[in-house]
Amino acid sequence: MNLKEILSEAIACIAAGNYDQFLAYCTTDTQWTFVGETSLMGIDEVRDYMKEAYIEPPRFKVDLMIEEGNYLTAVGTISIVNTDSMDSL
Repeated sequence: MNLKEILSEAIACIAAGNYDQFLAYCTTDTQWTFVGETSLMGIDEVRDYMKEAYIEPPRFKVDLMIEEGNYLTAVGTISIVNTDSMDSL
């Protein structure tokens, strides 16, 4: 299974609200960057972010995935519900 397939499975877990299952795909050196916003480093920061930001499961739209060796970059949008409105990251 390649990295694109793994990420697609992981995204499906989040979209279904299975956050713990998603975290099984993360490692201590996971890096999740929201361009122009913030970066999350490691599984603990990802877990903390999800607890705070994912009041409801987010919607994902992946426009592009680039895989090179052991690296994968995904470009797209994540729409989340917060207490004020719908935000896109």
